[in-house]
Amino acid sequence: MSWQQSKYNIIQRDLDGNYILYNCLTNNYCIVKEKTKLDSILAGENIEPCLVEKGFLVEDSINESALAEYYLNNKINPNYLNLFIVPTRFCNFDCAYCYEEHKQLYMDRTIQENILKYVKSNLPKYSGLIITWFGGEPTVALKAVEYLSSEITSICKALKKPYYAAINTNGYELTREVMERLLTYNVRYYQICIDGTKYTHDKHRKHIKNNDSYDRIVNNLVDIKNNVKRGFKIVIRTNVTKEILAVMDEYIDMLHRHFGGDDRFWYYWEMAKNHGGDRVKLIADTLLPDETQFIRYVIKASKLGMKFDFNQFVSPGGFVCAVYPNNYWLIDYNGDVQKCTVSFDNDSVKLGKLSGTRLNINEAALAEWMYRDSSNCSNCTIYPACGAASCPYGENDKCKVRDCDQLRSIFKNIVIMNYYNKREIEKICTI
Repeated sequence: MSWQQSKYNIIQRDLDGNYILYNCLTNNYCIVKEKTKLDSILAGENIEPCLVEKGFLVEDSINESALAEYYLNNKINPNYLNLFIVPTRFCNFDCAYCYEEHKQLYMDRTIQENILKYVKSNLPKYSGLIITWFGGEPTVALKAVEYLSSEITSICKALKKPYYAAINTNGYELTREVMERLLTYNVRYYQICIDGTKYTHDKHRKHIKNNDSYDRIVNNLVDIKNNVKRGFKIVIRTNVTKEILAVMDEYIDMLHRHFGGDDRFWYYWEMAKNHGGDRVKLIADTLLPDETQFIRYVIKASKLGMKFDFNQFVSPGGFVCAVYPNNYWLIDYNGDVQKCTVSFDNDSVKLGKLSGTRLNINEAALAEWMYRDSSNCSNCTIYPACGAASCPYGENDKCKVRDCDQLRSIFKNIVIMNYYNKREIEKICTI
């Protein structure tokens, strides 16, 4: 039996000079301390058991491209029905980098009833249901969220189907009382943005009327931490700019002081990006070129025991667009159906309409959206994560030109940040 190195191995160096082996197909890490050992591994001469077990070395008869497609197909063709529901386009914030136009548009009862009819009629053919509440700001349409959640819970119970829910919220209206109510509807996953210290956050994420954005959100989360005893996962997201980078030490200290030691609180940092719109033009000079400048802060936070939510992105299929897979649909406030969360008022992303028990989908438009040209991808080290489907909107908008170099750069930065976080909370194979 002969062995060869996996074509999905990525090699990087950490700040201690160690070589970091990462395999994109298996999402495993290995620390190699000496260059001579690394050379022998890459030559297939050093057959350590952990290198075989974790997929860094494979038998020469193994078709890794076929394995990558198998894992990607599992991601792209799930058995669950996944609905992203936008109960309103309105938002009570005016964030500096937001790409949405916050219109006073709310989902009416007719659309809500059509969603319920669709779920009741179609859920029997799926293994379960996942709902993600999106916006706008979904908590300003809380009556619709609660009504639909209550009815969907009853439908799933009657059909004996598991049901999970998540919400992307700015956290301003997420009081302890609201959180307790949402938890009764199995809304267990929350993504909430805090952008650094009080000064930077209130500058980047203003409330449309009040001046208490930071204080209100932090107070809500501290109250939830101290008084809500049920299980949940809150991911505190930060959209990092040059201004936020300058206060990261103070920001980390605040997060650790308030939420340290509570495994229900996780973190995700990403550089603020230009997704379009006019607002972001005003802060263009504060946008970071890449993630490398805040890696050292991930290291600091990891050493304090803070857990980051990077792993989901480096797992097989983790770089595939969140709404790309089959059975994933975004239902807008007016019943429009699409597969994109960063462009609402662009007719090119609209794929159909919710109508009673059906989604009336333009199949030609859907086929164009779902098309993956992976003809030049099978030997790319990050293909098992990207799957040639990282951003169908961007590829459609740019005549299907994919910026692979940029994707690889972002992916490798996430790999190294995930490494530093995992190194603090679990044992990594070391040779």
